[in-house]
Amino acid sequence: MKALPGTNEAHWPPHSCGRGCLGPLAFHTVAVGARLSLSQGARRAERAKDTFQQGLAFSCRPVQVGERIRLRVERSDQHWEGALRLGFTSVLPSCASVPAMALPGLTATPGSWVAPIPAVYAQLGMEVEFWVKACGRVFIEGSDRKRYLLLEGVDVRQELWAVIDVYGQTRAVQLLGSKKGKFWVQRSCPVPPPARVSPGDSCLCVYNGRRCQPRHSSTSQQDPTSPPAGWNQQEDCSVCLSENASVFLPCGHRCLCEPCAVRVTAEFTTCPLCRCPIV
Repeated sequence: MKALPGTNEAHWPPHSCGRGCLGPLAFHTVAVGARLSLSQGARRAERAKDTFQQGLAFSCRPVQVGERIRLRVERSDQHWEGALRLGFTSVLPSCASVPAMALPGLTATPGSWVAPIPAVYAQLGMEVEFWVKACGRVFIEGSDRKRYLLLEGVDVRQELWAVIDVYGQTRAVQLLGSKKGKFWVQRSCPVPPPARVSPGDSCLCVYNGRRCQPRHSSTSQQDPTSPPAGWNQQEDCSVCLSENASVFLPCGHRCLCEPCAVRVTAEFTTCPLCRCPIV
């Protein structure tokens, strides 16, 4: 296997794929978000600092049912709202159709299933695994070994590519490989161990007891959607359009006042902006 550019794999022991190998696992180098940059053999994805979106990425190959994809949160900027979104798509990734966000951009058309992960799994340095089972359910598991149902209804009869949306507070992630099976384990091609996560280039303003307002460049001001709520300005409720939006939903959107949140949760059970389930 040839060394990938931008890595020290030339000094890594050579590897030949066999029956127990799932093949290389990296990010798709063509279908990639407009503000996302890839490095370390396309296994590390980092979004620009001045935007919360346009960080959508896909796996470089279709993944198998039951293949547990492992990744690590490398950088985090807490002044944004929302965080990493994960899922799968049966639509062949193409550079001509990479939306700004997975929710609702990618999931607006059939064939894609994406959901935000629990906030506890999106923290700096956290390692998580996610996979789809034969029943169409997608699960996520952290280092605490607790399993969480992320979403369901995935059509596993088609080829599936993994979807990783480096969104909101999550600014950089690294793929750490994948594995499949319990007794006879198959793994993706081995890669050099990544460097330790350093908080030096992350913005941990909330952890330090304050929330800073990120600077905007002219490019970020032209983003097609506004930044999620969470700064000092008030947003109107997206349902009644008269009260201030004060309720944060699990997807990270602050788009409802308290009375409307009660009604939407009881009647519709989904976010009015991204249609993510309210659990």
